[in-house]
Amino acid sequence: MTSLVVVLLSPALCWVVVTDLLYRKIHNRLVLALLAGWFALPLLAPFQIGPFAGFGVWQTISSMGWSTAGAALVLLVGYGLYMIERVGGGDVKLMTVLSLWIGSEDLVTFLIITSLVGGILALILPSLEVLEATLARGVMWLIKRMPQNILAVPIIYDAQRPAGIPYGLAIAAGALFTLLNPINT
Repeated sequence: MTSLVVVLLSPALCWVVVTDLLYRKIHNRLVLALLAGWFALPLLAPFQIGPFAGFGVWQTISSMGWSTAGAALVLLVGYGLYMIERVGGGDVKLMTVLSLWIGSEDLVTFLIITSLVGGILALILPSLEVLEATLARGVMWLIKRMPQNILAVPIIYDAQRPAGIPYGLAIAAGALFTLLNPINT
């Protein structure tokens, strides 16, 4: 179960880390793709693949219901934090959709690990800015060599660069840690 979910989510989580570091943006298309993927998981159950393998119809519905309830709570709290400008909207949407994938059993673990990683990122912010600058230089090198403007200029070069932590890193790390080390197996 976990291995399939990790394989499916890993590219998306890597994309989150890179785009949040370089552009402070978590794309809605990615969040919608993750949501669609989560809704497609029960279709794999008859083939004994995925997190719902071996579940009956009612057990699948129950599991999805509890996951949805947990994600709704994350969305509600996240929206409150967004309204008082403590988190970004993309962070809230990503946390919500990843809460569905993680499930209600390990949701608290996901939230705790994400918070801890966010705190660590706050402590190492100067080092994080060095990583961000290094990635941005690489992107700028690519931009200069491409015939068209396929890539946007990283936000580090923008005078309106937002302050704060690119929390997508913490969210991705929390999700990956929780999926690889589930408490309730």
